[in-house]
Amino acid sequence: MKFVIYDPPVRRSAARCDDVVNTPLSSCLLAGYAVASLKKAGFEAELIETAGVSPAAGWSVLILHLVYQWEYTEPLLEGLKSLKASGKVSRIFLFGFYPSAFHDRLLDRFSFIDGVVVGDPEETLVRLAARLEENRDWRQTRGVAFQEKGRTCLIPRPEESDLDRLAFPLRTRLACGTAYILGSRGCYGQCRFCTIHFLSHGKACWRGRSPENIVEEMVRVREAFGASYFYFADPNFCGPGNRGRERSAELARLIRYRLPGITFGMECRADNVEESLFTELREAGLHDLFLGVESFSQRMLERFRKGVTAERNIRAVKVLQGLGIHLSIGFIMFEKETKLEDVRVNFETLLRLDLLSHPSSTAHLLSHRVFLLRGTAFSPGACAKEYDAPYHFDEDAVQTLYETIYPRCRQIMREMDGEDFNDPGHRRYRAKNLSLVGFFEAALTRMEKAAKLPEKRIPCGG
Repeated sequence: MKFVIYDPPVRRSAARCDDVVNTPLSSCLLAGYAVASLKKAGFEAELIETAGVSPAAGWSVLILHLVYQWEYTEPLLEGLKSLKASGKVSRIFLFGFYPSAFHDRLLDRFSFIDGVVVGDPEETLVRLAARLEENRDWRQTRGVAFQEKGRTCLIPRPEESDLDRLAFPLRTRLACGTAYILGSRGCYGQCRFCTIHFLSHGKACWRGRSPENIVEEMVRVREAFGASYFYFADPNFCGPGNRGRERSAELARLIRYRLPGITFGMECRADNVEESLFTELREAGLHDLFLGVESFSQRMLERFRKGVTAERNIRAVKVLQGLGIHLSIGFIMFEKETKLEDVRVNFETLLRLDLLSHPSSTAHLLSHRVFLLRGTAFSPGACAKEYDAPYHFDEDAVQTLYETIYPRCRQIMREMDGEDFNDPGHRRYRAKNLSLVGFFEAALTRMEKAAKLPEKRIPCGG
């Protein structure tokens, strides 16, 4: 029996080209992990990454790594329906962040889908494959959701705790010269907007591989592909507390010893940033860092349940800038309960920290809104039938401000298409950037005057 892992490329949405919430970055290696796990267990497995599927002789089970592809999601699934109807594949299963959160609705809407792997896919797929090959009832596989008599059935499987047990993911190429590495899974944070807990059954759960295991994979990838730049796709590179800091420092030391000369990027929270640790990481090759700041308004941070203060966010940015690490930030300017005062605090702090530096980034930071996604703490009951629920802002002035600036920001992002990120000195597009900042400032001031807000500014620390 042959198991085909299908990982189609993500199609860029015409309507939502600037939205970045279709899947967490860590999903980029899930299909490779899935097929490697099946192969390690002795099953015949193949990875298909093309836009379309042309079944070859001997195919039996198609297992789709499904990413939410906005308006292309339904056509993608409907396109697989004929494969099963024609008998070219006998079973179709789904896995990934999106199916884990939305499995009941997907099974209800697309009845030809046999089941959905919910949570970490590796061990579940191995157990599922064994039952299918032995012609046993696959519905008894823990971690696989299915429909029976109009209701969804699922016996959850605990998340994998020992990630060193997993086979290194199968790779067919490097993405734009970058070797992605998944050194951990999950996050110990409890941010209300985040989808990262879909694979750990809604729990705040960070699980890390050992530094030795991570570096061994990196060495093999460098030998196989000549990789010199790695990016940790972990939702949070650093684990919690002292043990997390010690692990990160040990990983930095091993990278320096076994992989001299490489550079790498990573993602973390502001409460992970300490000058001594990040000095070690920089000396090991840390070049790029995505910092989950989200806001400089203390009120909004508390609503997000971020677990950090505005002062801590500001201090982390300054430490990283002082170390010369190339910094980009995760930021949410607009949320349902955002007030004009929050927008003013965020805008002025972004300016003061010199984070509004080039048009693409500026446009994103000044217009990004939170998304009400099913399974997140921000959307209890809001997404009963759909994955992404629409909403309006509570304050009319904020709604008007968003409707004023969003089209301009979206136009800038489309025009630039990331080209300005290749302008290190930010000279070529400085005028365009200043124009966008001025446009936002003028629109915000108009809204404040219309709302008759006082001229004083709210302190945000730092």
